[in-house]
Amino acid sequence: MAKTVSIMQPYLWPYLGYFQLLALSDVFIVYDDVNFIKKGWINRNRVLGAQGPLLFSVPLQSVSQNKTIKDTALHQTYDKWRFKFLNRF
Repeated sequence: MAKTVSIMQPYLWPYLGYFQLLALSDVFIVYDDVNFIKKGWINRNRVLGAQGPLLFSVPLQSVSQNKTIKDTALHQTYDKWRFKFLNRF
């Protein structure tokens, strides 16, 4: 019996198609042992604000395209950033 296998890199806030793919898959693999992509959507996204879209990035420590996604850590200022971010909304 054939199975549907899907592979995606992790995103900060996945888009609708990500969840549709997940729902249609028998096996879903989060591909996080590849190199981190700078200026990608792994640690950033945008939300609709009063004056239009607001781009934001989660602070990361020692970002490098030579490190894997799973080996990229949150910056020590993350808790402060998270508090400010959540209070904006």
